[in-house]
Amino acid sequence: MFASFAYVCLDQVVNQAGRIRSMSGGQFRVPLTLVASAGAAGANAAHHSETPHPTFMAAGGLNVVFPSTVHAAYWLTRAAIASDDPTVVLFHPALAGERGTVGEEPLALGAAVVDRTGDDVTIVACGGMMAKRAREAGALLEERGVSAEVIDACSLVPLGRDVILGSVRRTGRLVVADEARQTCSAASEIAALAAEQAFDALRAPVRRVCVPDVPIPFSPPLERALLPDAERIAGAAQEVLRA
Repeated sequence: MFASFAYVCLDQVVNQAGRIRSMSGGQFRVPLTLVASAGAAGANAAHHSETPHPTFMAAGGLNVVFPSTVHAAYWLTRAAIASDDPTVVLFHPALAGERGTVGEEPLALGAAVVDRTGDDVTIVACGGMMAKRAREAGALLEERGVSAEVIDACSLVPLGRDVILGSVRRTGRLVVADEARQTCSAASEIAALAAEQAFDALRAPVRRVCVPDVPIPFSPPLERALLPDAERIAGAAQEVLRA
């Protein structure tokens, strides 16, 4: 149930399932779908609040999706099941009881969804950060006269690079919100993508809004202090606009 405990079987998932197709020259397939909750949902402490998507992203051989809507969860899970490669499907525990509409237009692995269009700054997020905080930040910024484009990076491997880069080239500014720890996070990868492939379009340094490099504490006040919220994301967007 909790993605933290996938660490116990990393050899089987990463070193075996993630490698066999490549090592066999395509003779063997591993159509495995691994589903687990990932993220802090309120005083569950470090063992039950982990967001290990960066570990799976770095494995080389695993697809990784982290949807934030019912629509994305449905279609990306179907895409994971249909894939011949092992795919990790993560969901935020705070979203486990969410209801919503599943649209007819499917999402494929590698999708990125523009949730809100804007011209001043691009905000990219995934999972629980996208579901609650990034969307709220976009609304806060609109109230403050800032037009933010909010992108749901619901597929992390493969990553929706073209959608992200197209937005950054248009707005010239990028903020990435990620519930993972900042070092080697998905935010780090997306920031590097922008720096390498859209540097000429950037009008300000890329900002990452992440969890500090510590385990998630049990204490509710400490947990709230560590987790990025809408105000922190909106504040980072306003900072890059002033740069």
